Amino acid sequence: MRLHDLRHGAASLMLAAGVEIKVVQETLGHTSSAFTADTYPGLRSWWSHGSPETASDQAE
Repeated sequence: MRLHDLRHGAASLMLAAGVEIKVVQETLGHTSSAFTADTYPGLRSWWSHGSPETASDQAE
């Protein structure tokens, strides 16, 4: 496993957990949140709407 794979996995887990894209961008050292979003397009629905747990927590 490469270091890049670990970074990608960590970013994917953060986004799936509902961490804001800006926080993921800063954690990874990306220059913009747009770059982070372009790098992880498969998780776009997660970070744009939050995870199901995050959405239910906000409704309370």
